[in-house]
Amino acid sequence: VNEREQLLNLYITKDIITDVRTIKKDGKKVSVSLTLAPEIDAAYIKDIATRTEGCAGRDLKQLTEKLRAQCYLTDDLVITKALCERELKRMAQT
Repeated sequence: VNEREQLLNLYITKDIITDVRTIKKDGKKVSVSLTLAPEIDAAYIKDIATRTEGCAGRDLKQLTEKLRAQCYLTDDLVITKALCERELKRMAQT
């Protein structure tokens, strides 16, 4: 669990928190970044690490990449618990 928790924190920082992109909005280029909802805290990340027992680091990396991609499709650019739960459910089905 600790190793998966560390990997999740690393991938969340790398793939989500520090990811800044330039997009066109209303004809102007603007820099945008994603944020985590307050409900995505250390306890929730530990819960994800526990629930993903048996997953490889590559699976966790793919999870954070899918979260990032799905979040860029939202208007507010915030990763919520609901978004995480949806991706975790998809991950469990494969």
